This record gives sequence, C-alpha cells and structure tokens, in this order.
Amino acid sequence: MTKSNDQEPLFVDGTAADEPQYDGEMETAEENPGEELPVFGEAEDFSEEVVVVSENELRVDWETVLQPVWESLDQIRSVQAQLSKDFSAKLKYDATKQEQIDKLYRDNQGLQESMIEKLKSQVLLAVIEQIDDAEKQISHFDKQEETEKNYAKLLSCFRDVTVSFQDMLLERFDVFPFQSEPGTAFEPKRQRALKTMDTADESQNRTIAASLRPGYEKSDGTLVLRPEMVEVFRYNPALQTESQTEEKM
Repeated sequence: MTKSNDQEPLFVDGTAADEPQYDGEMETAEENPGEELPVFGEAEDFSEEVVVVSENELRVDWETVLQPVWESLDQIRSVQAQLSKDFSAKLKYDATKQEQIDKLYRDNQGLQESMIEKLKSQVLLAVIEQIDDAEKQISHFDKQEETEKNYAKLLSCFRDVTVSFQDMLLERFDVFPFQSEPGTAFEPKRQRALKTMDTADESQNRTIAASLRPGYEKSDGTLVLRPEMVEVFRYNPALQTESQTEEKM
C-alpha cells in the first residue's frame, strides 16, 4: 500500500510546516486599529566619516602663540627702562638740590662768620682807641704833682672814659645803657636780681630797691645785651607782725 505524497508535513502541534510560527498571538490591524506596525526594511548606515589629519596640521606654531607674551615682556622692559631713567634723574636732581643746600649753608655760615669778625674788629678798634686816650691821660698826670686838684682831674678823666665808651656803643653799635628807678616793677627779661631786701610793705613786693649796674640793649629794644643788675624788695609778713608788736609796746 502506497502512501500519498500530497499530504503536507505537520508539526507536533498539528500545524502545517509552511505556516509562519510565532511565540505568541499575532497582532493584526483588525485587532489593534490605529496602531502602526513596525516596518522592516534596509538597515540605516550609522558609520561616521573618517577625517585624516596630517602631521603638519598637528604641529603647534609656538611663535604665534607666544607672540603676545613677547610683546608684553617688551612693554615691561620699556617701562622698567623708563622707571630706571626717571629714578636716575631723580637721584641726580636730589644730589644737585642737596649740593645747592650745602652751598647755601656754607655761604650763610661764611657770611655769619664774616659779620662776626667784622663786628669783633669794630669793637676791638673802639677799645684800642679808648686805651690810647687813657694812656695819654696817664702820661699827662704822671708828670703832675700829687695834689688834691690833680686827683680830681684824674677822677674826671676816668669818668670821661666811661662816657666815651657809652658814646662809642651808641654811635657805632646802636646800643645804649638803661637803669630803673626805685619802686618800678621788676622785669626778669631785662633785669637780674643780685640782692633782695625784705619789706613789711606788701605793695613793694617784687619792685626795684636799687639799681646796682646799668643794663645794655639795642636802641629799638629788640635785644638786651646785658640785663640790669638790681636789688629787689621781697615781702616778709613776719616783719609786719614784729612792727605791730613793737607799736603795742
């Protein structure tokens, strides 16, 4: 008995061998209306284009890159050179200025010393003239007899010498003597107290009791060459108490 070759081969589950096999249920457009089914077609080519770079293109142009740095350094060097030039000029100016100050100081010192020497010379010449006059008087009275009349003349000559010195100070150096009257107020800037005298009168405190030596000052009163030597009253309350006690007795 022959078998028919027209019978289609079957799988174990009884389906035909030429039917497509699916693991699950097949979805159809009728079962899921409105949903697009995936379309299977040719695969898209996602390969990227390969760019070939030459060795020269990879080489860095350091000269171009560092050019701004070199320019900045040149500017810094230029500023440094200008600062150094200015600093040197300042030092030179300061040195010149200091030299001028030193010269002015030396000139001023020389002028002061010259004025002092000139003043000394004038004073010495004036003193020499007075010495010459005194020697003439001495020579004259040395030949005279020692009489009371000649003694009075000699004393008058010495007084004249004093007056001559005062005239010399006034005429040549604009300096004149001054003396205070008793009872005037004591002036520490123009007077020096050599002695004190106690007094019971408080109103006499720190007033002039007597002028011992004249003072000398410039005629305009701007400079006191030598203060006046004076005796000054000093108030002593004990003297007033003693005086009252004596009056009661």
